[in-house]
Amino acid sequence: MFHKHLPKTILPILLFYAVVFLPNLTRAQLDSLQLAVRIEQAFLVAEKTDSILSVTEFELQEVEDELLLDQFYYQASKNHFLRGKRELAKEYANKGLNQFNQSTFPLAKAKYYNILASCITLEGEYETGVHYYTVAARIMEYHGDRYNAALIKNNLANNFFSWHDFQSAEKYALEAYTELKELKDTLYLSGITAILAISEQKNEKLKKSEQHLKEAKLLSEKHTSLLGLIVMHYGYGELYAKKGLTDSSLFHYHQSIKWAEKGQLYHYKMLSMTGLSKMHLDAGQVDSTIFYGESAKSIALQLNNRNILYALNKYLGKAYGELKDFDRAYALLSQAHDFYIDKADEENKKLIQDAMVKYETEKKEAELVKSQLENERKDNLIREKNYGIVILILGLLSISVVALLLRRRYRWRLDHVKSQQQIALLKAIGEGEEKERTRLSHEMHDSLASALTGIKLKTENADFKEEKDKGVLLDRMKELHVEIRRMSHNLKPLKLEKEGFIGALKDYCIENSSEATKIHFINNLNQEIIENQAHGVVLFRICQELIANTLKHAQAKNCYVQISKMDDQVYLQIEDDGIGFEIANQEFGLGLGTIEERVSLLGATFKLESNKGEGTISTIILS
Repeated sequence: MFHKHLPKTILPILLFYAVVFLPNLTRAQLDSLQLAVRIEQAFLVAEKTDSILSVTEFELQEVEDELLLDQFYYQASKNHFLRGKRELAKEYANKGLNQFNQSTFPLAKAKYYNILASCITLEGEYETGVHYYTVAARIMEYHGDRYNAALIKNNLANNFFSWHDFQSAEKYALEAYTELKELKDTLYLSGITAILAISEQKNEKLKKSEQHLKEAKLLSEKHTSLLGLIVMHYGYGELYAKKGLTDSSLFHYHQSIKWAEKGQLYHYKMLSMTGLSKMHLDAGQVDSTIFYGESAKSIALQLNNRNILYALNKYLGKAYGELKDFDRAYALLSQAHDFYIDKADEENKKLIQDAMVKYETEKKEAELVKSQLENERKDNLIREKNYGIVILILGLLSISVVALLLRRRYRWRLDHVKSQQQIALLKAIGEGEEKERTRLSHEMHDSLASALTGIKLKTENADFKEEKDKGVLLDRMKELHVEIRRMSHNLKPLKLEKEGFIGALKDYCIENSSEATKIHFINNLNQEIIENQAHGVVLFRICQELIANTLKHAQAKNCYVQISKMDDQVYLQIEDDGIGFEIANQEFGLGLGTIEERVSLLGATFKLESNKGEGTISTIILS
């Protein structure tokens, strides 16, 4: 999300080369100054840039001065990057890498990897960008350059922001912040502190975020850091928007825009204007929404920021809809929908690719284990034959005993491997189901809801012969929108992450209770019953399946979901007063079989009690 300021954190030229080439110190300093002036002149006039750089590169190759070539390639790639010419920036960075590939100065390569990572990240190839940033940081850390390693970790945090991986963004921002604070940095610490605060906001750590924003404010004012002021004010704008403090949020967004214009950091100007557009839309101030939205969109188009374009098109589409400009509103919402579909396709391809890699890896591992077991079996057979030759009578008995023991051992190991594979497969299926539920939830909420909003706008502006027909259609659309929202929440309940298992289960019971079957939630505990979030997801899905079975098959008037504790064991019971069934005569399908397997993965016990006409009790016992 913060690519525009990445150039500010690109690594400086490695000045220790002057120490290595101490005998040529005077000439190197003079030539270095002349080279800096020539590069600066080359970029002053765009028409002459290529020719001046080509001539300079040829002269330096003739002189064979490694130090000056390093300075030339780095400055050329950095200046091209700052001017938005990423292909040329990558070209000169790769030349620098090739020049120093066999160099005795390995630190020279780190700064080129850093520039390549910045270019590739801006092109949307976030994973490759992470790889290059990581290589650069490791080189710096290996050679003891903690300062520049911290700056590259800040770039990594920015990369993960663009990838919407906010936990990783916070991790690297915290590492960069901790390192620079220990080194008592005065140049970048204020900005990185504000970036850490914003990442904490994204992870709902608002108290920590506010503390770090106060620290960023003090540092920015103390050291007069322009970047720190811009990011700090933007962070406060986002924080107060989350808290619903509109006036404070507007003030800080405007302050961020003012300082961003002064420093020509238009990426932050775009972010703050996007925040202003959203706030004015929520307040019903349509004209201001459009003003800030269109201004931010103009910058986003120049920066090719598709994530922001998706949000801005949604805000503007709703605003133009309020002005009854339905054609423009529909066009903007359609663009937002297209952006979402493109991103979903990219994420789906990534998921499929990861699944295929995981499948092939597990397949090869299974084949290797099988091959090892087969080789071991063959070795044992050979060993048995050798024993038979050496020992005639007693050997026959010994071989029989050894063969029996080896066979049992082989079967035990084979069963153990199969068991481990089944557990791994079940876990993989659970993770895959959860990812698919999340994807479907986002698609239903974002894609279908956006499309339905566009259709509703068209319908409201259409002419009908009978006005009541129009009313009926709009009412049906509202019902459909509510149903889509309910299904989206069931697929990916937000409270499962925010309030834990008990809060999510209670919310699910309330949402699915009806006049036909009332669901009663009873919690006798004052604490969360399961701390592991992944286990909480599995347990929630099990309860969801059991309740769904009750609603679908039991013909019950009441369903009781109760959590209690007895003798250090937690009992989770789902009981109904439905028609019940005879367990002895019941052929269990995949549903109950899968539930038993998943419960066993949690180290828990599953019990099922039912009789015809007496309802059903499902009990999960957690030790």
